[in-house]
Amino acid sequence: MAFRVAYESGDLGNSGHSFDLTYDYESLVMELCQVLAKTEGARFILSGFGREPWPMSVDYDMSVFLEQLPDLLENLESGDLFGLDMYSQGTETELEFSPDGDELTIRCSSRTAWVPDPATERLGHGPLLQMLRKLAADFALGARTVDPALAAIEPFEQWLTWADTGAERKH
Repeated sequence: MAFRVAYESGDLGNSGHSFDLTYDYESLVMELCQVLAKTEGARFILSGFGREPWPMSVDYDMSVFLEQLPDLLENLESGDLFGLDMYSQGTETELEFSPDGDELTIRCSSRTAWVPDPATERLGHGPLLQMLRKLAADFALGARTVDPALAAIEPFEQWLTWADTGAERKH
């Protein structure tokens, strides 16, 4: 089973929730994930390393992943090593993304009794970027649906261009 990460919005509608647009990105993500978690059918999917799927929540686990997503994308695009810390209780895992030309190695280190098997997975650089950009675009679409004002701030504005133009498919 291969590494996969995705967000499925479920039956999303405008919640009438208004966000304080002066908040920093991480605070907006935390609040937005709490709102999105109330949507029937919303799911945050993370799988790989012998676990299909991981036990993930939209309100907390997706927030943890998305708080680090801009840095992960930046490091992958520049070819740098990046460690993504899934620090939520019960998950407590680090994913280390090591670019190597057109491919990369993702190493999973657990800080719980769970032992990843396999502990590493190889994935094409382009397909991983496509997957992460799709996650970002789907999340930004959810943000715009919940509060249209979020579409005008970064990184949501950029991520929406990936959804609107299909750029998340490019690598």
